[in-house]
Formats: sequence, structure tokens, C-alpha cells
Amino acid sequence: MSDPVDVWEGDKFDRETSGRMLHALVLQKFKEEQYNSVEALCFSVDGDWGTGKSFFLKRWAQDLRNQQHAVIEFDAWTNDLSEEPLMGFLAELRDGLAQLAEGTPLATEVKAKVKSVFKGLRHAVVPASGAALKAFASRYIGSEAIDLISGKSADLDTPTKDQVEAGLDKLFEEALQQHNEVKELVSEMKQRLQALLQELSEQQKIHLPLFVIIDELDRCRPNYAIRLLEGIKHLFGAPNVCFVVSTNLEQMAESVRAVYGSGFDGQRYLKRFMAFEFKLPARSTLEFCKSILSRSEERRVGERV
Repeated sequence: MSDPVDVWEGDKFDRETSGRMLHALVLQKFKEEQYNSVEALCFSVDGDWGTGKSFFLKRWAQDLRNQQHAVIEFDAWTNDLSEEPLMGFLAELRDGLAQLAEGTPLATEVKAKVKSVFKGLRHAVVPASGAALKAFASRYIGSEAIDLISGKSADLDTPTKDQVEAGLDKLFEEALQQHNEVKELVSEMKQRLQALLQELSEQQKIHLPLFVIIDELDRCRPNYAIRLLEGIKHLFGAPNVCFVVSTNLEQMAESVRAVYGSGFDGQRYLKRFMAFEFKLPARSTLEFCKSILSRSEERRVGERV
């Protein structure tokens, strides 16, 4: 583990003060009943592009590790190629928890619990494609009826209206059943995640909460960013978990409007997910100029050497 003294080396804009303040605030929040026994805490680190959000979060993540917190980092931008946003996040979270279990007296049992946390979760994460949905529906309605409903068939003799209605009723019943199964699965997953974190805390003596840092969300495609944020909040909102979302909230509000319509209140919508917002302090113009001059001087020295 790195020496805590070296974590903020090169910190020209006093980001360490922000990190210390945020850590104290989060710990204070987790003294509240809802965050250590009911739900996760989620807040945003807000700042324009180029304000040093990634620099701050990288250093803060290591600072938190030095204080024995478990930290998992997820770069949303590098995972933006995936069509299903939660799959990349799920893999990162699974691997991160498995690594935390390494070296514990009950490592085998803990790793088994890691796997159990995500067992079957793909049903809640991966939506049915259009082709899969059509195949599913055709079991009860028939492909001719699907074409008829969609206006692709000119044959009005088959199937009958009663056959179509009966098939739709069966499809609706199974859809409701699957919805209930997903709800139960998510509830079970949260309980297992909660138990796993408690065991890691006891066996490895890590400090809770678990910090999950999500960076570069504002650089992602609007639909990817919103689906990732919604999925994380609804599927992984377990107690003793702190989600830190690094983004430009103004830009994220535009992404919300791009997905839900220009008249949609994106700012108000985002407040549903965030317990609070932390605005990264503006950089001092003088210190910014000094840092540029310093880097320029370092390059010149390197060239002479």
C-alpha cells in the first residue's frame, strides 16, 4: 500500500482538502440508519471538463485505501463500447469483490459468496432482444399472429381473433411472472452483497462503507450513461455501499433530455439518484499558470538532459 504522504504529491490545487472533507461527510452520512441498514449512498462529484475530476478521484481512491476502505473504480468511458451498460460494471464489481476476499482466513467461503451475489443476475441485467422476444411470444401466439399484429400479413383468416387473445393473455401472465422473479432476485442479491461486505469487514478488517467510484460518465453516450446510472441505483443499492459518480451535472441533464425528451426536467431527475452534490472547487488561475510553467520547465530540463 502506498505511503499516505505521497498520495497527493503534485496536488497544485489543494484537492486533498476536498478529499478529507468528503471522507468525513460520507462517514457522517453512514451514521444515519438508512445508509448502514437500508440503502446505498450515492452522490456526485460535479465539475466541467478539464477541472481535474479524474486527478482528484484517482488520488482520493488511493487515500481511501490507505485508510483501509475497500474501493472499486469503474471508468464508464472505456466501457462505453458495450451495448449493455451494466455488464461491464457487473464484471468490474465482481472482480473487485473477489480481490478483496484474497488473503482472508475464510477466502474460499468469501469467494463463494461473491459468486452467489451475482448468480442469476443476468436475467435482471440483460434485456430480451427483439428477436428473443419474438421467439418467446411465438410460443403462445404464433408467428403468423405476430406478423398480423404488426401489419406484415395480409392473410386475415388465420389465426383467429380468439387464438390471438388467448396467446396475448398467456404472454402477459408469463411477463408478470418474470417481473416478479427479477424483483426477488434483486432483493436476494442485495442481501447477499450486504452479508458479503459485513464478512469482509470482519475477516479482513476493512472499513465500511465500500466506495464504488464511477468516472467519466459525462463523456458517454446519453442512453448508455442514463441506463448505467439507473441500473446501479436500482440493482446495487445495498447498505454500506457508497457510489461516487464523477460527472458534469449540466451535461448529464442534457443527456437525460436527449433520452426522455427536450421538455424533461433533467436536473430534477438526477436529484432522485444523488443524496447530495459536491462541486469541485474552481482552480486558482495563478496556481494553474504556475503548474503549466512548471511542466514546461520540466520538459525543457528533460530535453537538455
